[in-house]
Amino acid sequence: MEKQPETILDLVKEIYDEWDFKSDEDFINDVKEKNADDFAIRLHNGIGRQIRNDYGLWKGDTPLYNYCKSIGLEHPDDMSHRILMELHKYATEQLNNKN
Repeated sequence: MEKQPETILDLVKEIYDEWDFKSDEDFINDVKEKNADDFAIRLHNGIGRQIRNDYGLWKGDTPLYNYCKSIGLEHPDDMSHRILMELHKYATEQLNNKN
């Protein structure tokens, strides 16, 4: 099994690079036009679901799940919401550094 991300930032960096968001115009527009909470709400049923399923947030007992629990996030929906908000923050920083 491939190494699982251990923190939210580990996952955010991984998915930002591997899912190639930096060249996705719709994603970039969402980052620029929405605040972090609205961004996370918009992506909850798409990318959020994929994160919950692919990174074991429903199964529990993965490094990422345990990290989220350690910072007070109890439900997988809350975990993916925080991850998406951090993805927005990270993407904003990357786009600002690009300009």
